[in-house]
Amino acid sequence: MARTFNDHYLELCDDVAAWARIHARNPAVRGLDGDDLIQETWGRAFASFDRFKPDRGSFRAWLFGIGYNVLRQQLRHLGNKVHVAGRERADLAEMLDDGTSVATRLWRSERARKLVAIVEKLPEQDRLLVLYRGLEGLSHAEVGARLDLKSEAAEMRWRRVRSKLAGLVPE
Repeated sequence: MARTFNDHYLELCDDVAAWARIHARNPAVRGLDGDDLIQETWGRAFASFDRFKPDRGSFRAWLFGIGYNVLRQQLRHLGNKVHVAGRERADLAEMLDDGTSVATRLWRSERARKLVAIVEKLPEQDRLLVLYRGLEGLSHAEVGARLDLKSEAAEMRWRRVRSKLAGLVPE
């Protein structure tokens, strides 16, 4: 039986909230509103749900693809400049490739709040591992490619981060 949009929403609402909050709290980004990012991502996903094809990939991957498109658009609109590895970049979307009622409900989610608070304290590469592997569900190979690591190294780092986070974030 095909899953409804509501089924997917209930499964992923906390993950999307945490993902958006982590990006919005990046100290290199000024003016990004996590609530807007959450709301726009879910709004676009809802509006185009009839075009989602489960045989082409998971809903999670499709949804985070929409999320990244929204994020890039918002960052381009902000036009902030950031420092990455000691050099200034004007294109925040490039950095991210390397590295209302819906929004209000999501932010109130205890799990999302706790995850964001914990992830904010992690080193940058561990934070990105949580985003890419934990929230977006990318494979170890895909995470490795984004972080310039071999797949095996990404997997080992992910295991370490997971064990570090074990018990800190409610299920």
